[in-house]
Amino acid sequence: MIRDWRNYNKEAVLEALSTLNLEQISNASDLQDILGQTLNKVAPMVTVRANRHQLVNPKIEAIKKRRDRFLRKFKKSNNPEHLEKAKSFTKTLKKVVKKEARRVFQCKAVSPDPRSFWQAFNHTLGRHTVPIHEINDGNKITKDHSEIANIFSNFFSSKVTDLCPDTIDTSIITQILLNKPKCPLKIGYDELGRAIKTLSNKKSYGIDEIPQNLFKDSMILLQPQLLNILNGFCRNGLDDNLKTARVIPLHKKEDKKDYKNYRPISNLSVISKVYEKCLLFRLQQEVPDIEGDHQHGFRQHHSTVTALLSIQSKMAQIIDERKHGIIYSVDLSAAFDLLKPDKFIELFKHKLSEGLLFALADFLTSRKFVVEMGKSKSNIVHLDRGCVQGSILGPKLFSLYLFELEKHLGANCSVVSYADDTYVIVEGIDDKDTLTNLKDTLTSHINYLKSVGMVVNESKTELMWIGNTKYADTVEINGKTLSFQTHMKALGLIIESNLSWTMQAEMAIKKGAKLLSNFKFLQKYLTESQFLKAVSAHFYGTVFYACPVWYDSIKACYKNKLKSLHFRLLRTACHDHHQQYSKEYLSKRCRRATPDEWVRYCSASLVIKTIRDKNPKRLHSLLMSSYFEEPRKAGVGNFFDKSASKVGKQSINCRLDHIRLIKSPWSTENLSNDSIRILLKRTYFDYFTETFNSS
Repeated sequence: MIRDWRNYNKEAVLEALSTLNLEQISNASDLQDILGQTLNKVAPMVTVRANRHQLVNPKIEAIKKRRDRFLRKFKKSNNPEHLEKAKSFTKTLKKVVKKEARRVFQCKAVSPDPRSFWQAFNHTLGRHTVPIHEINDGNKITKDHSEIANIFSNFFSSKVTDLCPDTIDTSIITQILLNKPKCPLKIGYDELGRAIKTLSNKKSYGIDEIPQNLFKDSMILLQPQLLNILNGFCRNGLDDNLKTARVIPLHKKEDKKDYKNYRPISNLSVISKVYEKCLLFRLQQEVPDIEGDHQHGFRQHHSTVTALLSIQSKMAQIIDERKHGIIYSVDLSAAFDLLKPDKFIELFKHKLSEGLLFALADFLTSRKFVVEMGKSKSNIVHLDRGCVQGSILGPKLFSLYLFELEKHLGANCSVVSYADDTYVIVEGIDDKDTLTNLKDTLTSHINYLKSVGMVVNESKTELMWIGNTKYADTVEINGKTLSFQTHMKALGLIIESNLSWTMQAEMAIKKGAKLLSNFKFLQKYLTESQFLKAVSAHFYGTVFYACPVWYDSIKACYKNKLKSLHFRLLRTACHDHHQQYSKEYLSKRCRRATPDEWVRYCSASLVIKTIRDKNPKRLHSLLMSSYFEEPRKAGVGNFFDKSASKVGKQSINCRLDHIRLIKSPWSTENLSNDSIRILLKRTYFDYFTETFNSS
């Protein structure tokens, strides 16, 4: 049984709702019942029969039968003519199957839902998920879905209790929950409208089985009722059934029969998600800057690229000034699962209003989850700690949970964080002073994390000297000997001690070559426009990830190899197997920028948005230290290179000479993102400024 979404549309949802008595909705259960009835009308459950073959075509079946008939005749008579006939039918069958595979792919690709295209794309490459049929539980193979669901639920819950067996002090939270706020939060129509608008049109659902797309489409008629329900949550707390997550196990790596190789994917009730959004808006109003400048995760105007640029700029400054420095990262075990609600409330009880403190304390307590396997579900598991997985508010609460980290580490270091990944750069006058500062900082770091309930895997702590010289091979921290490395993996990039980016370039080239072979295989299924769409999403996003950080600093030989991969892809898209077209023609026809143009575009876009929005603050201060407006060209802006060494140019405020190519004012705050995009494309992309006639 599956849902039939073929006739689903927003008009049908509103028509079905108009036939129901909406005035009877007084709580979340009533709202769920109304939405459930509407769902069964606009997208009813239907029975489908699974086909034995992926490609079902009468012509294919007929060719198979004729081929098999001649093979049987050959076995009986040994007549070579029958064998030749069978071989010819085999060749014909391959052509028909190839044509049918392309037809099936195109049927999915032209769907108005973009997810259909990417599902077909990934399925063709073999990246589709396979349902779990059996699990190896010790020495026994379990095939029953109900037993498998309970195995996963026990594993996911025991993983947390094994790491952190200490109990939670519930007295603080209980007191807040019992003494309900005298001035509870009051959600308004504007906040609710913003929260609903940000919901995605997905068909995923939580324990209430209400899809997000249906909920969003129905809110035109149900918004007043929903507002009353949410304000009721602010006064009395969230309903218990809305605190239960629907968990689906997702395979990570290695053996698919080993339950330890899976991680939980949580789906929450859509009503709970809207409530979280409203709490998040209010939290951002009350404590807008409490996260500090070091956190780049879950924040507007911040990303992994801004975090990596902060690390790179600080390392380049140390190398350029010939100082001594060490960068290290600390490995946390199941960080998000170990957030302690009592500790969080204790930290913020004097920083938040009474109503918001009550709502957050209620949101973090009495959480539950159920693992779903097919039609079977596990027993309900209660959680006493952890950042709510799958939630909108949870990641923000986690980043606030560790907001005091930078204060505990002192002034001799620079901290850059992205979610639970933290990188600390320690400086010193000489090697001995640097090692002393490292020991003090790292010890304070580990002690602080343990004090808030985190579990630190000290043996996996990574250390690296900054620069070409390695002053010591090991260092002892808390009785454990840690070794210095020549490179470390940080937020998806390989950072080397001398910032040469050689290993990162080699890894990007290796990934690009593998993706090129995949795209050559996919060419027979895709049109040129579909091929280029897939290239933009998969190839550039993977190979040139965080390119403003490393691409300008790699050797010319690596740049040439990446450019070669780029143009080989474009030739594949245009079926130019004999290299008849020039590179300029390929760029114009495919409307794709070269790697050099793309990096300049990304760097300039990041700089303009950082200066305009004044965020991230540290990058903004670095840029403004070397930014000036050229005479008689107000708003144009320019950067100068104040560094004498090659490595120092990697600092973000020392390597942006290409910004001067922009001849239009761009430092005004009124410039929209679309305007910035068009301005930069006209400046850097050759194909964008010239008219092109494909004939």
